[in-house]
Amino acid sequence: MQNYENKIAVITGGTSGLGYAFADLLGQAGAKVVITGRRMENGEKAEAELKGKGIEALYVQQDVTEEESWDKLLKIVLGTYGRIDYGFINAGVMARPKPSMQLTMNDWNWVLDTNIRGTLLGLRKFTGAMMMQESGGTIVTTASTASIAPFSMWGPYSVSKAAVLRLVESFKGEMTLGKITKIQYCVSLPGVFESDVINGTCYRSEKYKNPGEADMPVAASKAHTPDGDKLGYITAAEAAQSIIDQMEAGKFYIYTHEDLSLSLLPEQFKSLQNEQGLTDQAVFDFAFYAKKLAAQGVDVKASNLQSMTQNN
Repeated sequence: MQNYENKIAVITGGTSGLGYAFADLLGQAGAKVVITGRRMENGEKAEAELKGKGIEALYVQQDVTEEESWDKLLKIVLGTYGRIDYGFINAGVMARPKPSMQLTMNDWNWVLDTNIRGTLLGLRKFTGAMMMQESGGTIVTTASTASIAPFSMWGPYSVSKAAVLRLVESFKGEMTLGKITKIQYCVSLPGVFESDVINGTCYRSEKYKNPGEADMPVAASKAHTPDGDKLGYITAAEAAQSIIDQMEAGKFYIYTHEDLSLSLLPEQFKSLQNEQGLTDQAVFDFAFYAKKLAAQGVDVKASNLQSMTQNN
């Protein structure tokens, strides 16, 4: 890993999961990290934990769906440090698995506003700031392997992450056409890693809540356990390290689960050419890891697919 001494890294969704892992790794390598999140209590706790490790860290409360919140963030960061070397557009949410027609418009709006609008605002704000800097900068956006092909029962997430991928490609493509090289864009397409994203629905803001509905937290799968292995779970730290390593290597498309993603791509291409039916990741991913586990002598029952996609 490179030396990030005195580099300024801003990480949305940096109070937990992948975002916190980015902050931890970069901070340990010398970066000054700014983490954002909507919940003040979580942010202050994460900031204190990072500082306890000797990292210069600053938490800024942010709602990525609001442009004013982005403007406030940039004002604080630029006023404090004078520049942004690395911008990680990482904040994202996921509704509980349900058929698309059973999800409310509040569910759809919450996911699409956060994941698409939040990413668009991040790309605009980070790009604008870095274009004004002589040194330019690097923007790393978290999409998902779910952006490659549709994922039944996770419609809003899959739709939003496909849009995130295209957004980053659009910014990158237009900079390339204009022969502008000041900014390095990267988009990561991670598979599953340890995260509490499935419980984000419990903490959505009032404007996105479903009247009379109370979501209760559920236990998330753990990496390197029998249940986690069925879907290829890795830790958030492993995912973050893989993404940073590939960013440093200058890659635009970044994969944490390269074997899965590169197996999925040709299948989706066949579907787009009408050579076969829909490539559904709710089926493909499970079958992919079941085959890998079978090669290790582990039997994964097909019935587990049904329980994986059942409504919570």
